[in-house]
Amino acid sequence: MARKQNDPTSAAPRKAAAARKPGTAKSERRPLGMPTAEQVLEFVHGSTAKVGKREIAQAFGIRGAEKIALKVLLAEMADKGQLTSARKRIR
Repeated sequence: MARKQNDPTSAAPRKAAAARKPGTAKSERRPLGMPTAEQVLEFVHGSTAKVGKREIAQAFGIRGAEKIALKVLLAEMADKGQLTSARKRIR
């Protein structure tokens, strides 16, 4: 015998989904695309703490496969002498 969804003896009730304000889709919460070298430099120089790849990725909303492109950008900037790294931290 199958239980009905509204049966009080069924498993714990489901939680209601959180209401989302209109116009706040995930794509609107973070900037799209990779930062430019100038934007990265501005962020690094404006920071008071040590900054690494993780902090840069978090600041610009970079996730997943975009992190690989960020690593390439940072390596190019290091090759040009725009950034120096010391033990996985960028200066």
